[in-house]
Amino acid sequence: MRGAWVPRYRNDVSPSRWTSTGVFSNYGTQEMGGGMIAVGDAAPDFTLRSHRGDEISLAGFRGDKWVVLHTFPLAFTGG
Repeated sequence: MRGAWVPRYRNDVSPSRWTSTGVFSNYGTQEMGGGMIAVGDAAPDFTLRSHRGDEISLAGFRGDKWVVLHTFPLAFTGG
């Protein structure tokens, strides 16, 4: 592709590895319950794996700083 910019990825963090490390392996299998939270409500605690495989919990950031969770729901789906 002429003129296209293609990002360089580290080999150990490729998208194909995400499902095997458990990042998305449980997606949709756990009951979320309660639906959407209202503006101003505290976010429920959750734990995810980092790109290094470490578990990171939202509770670990309470009281420190603002936390922004940005998701890409259609990433790598072709949609």
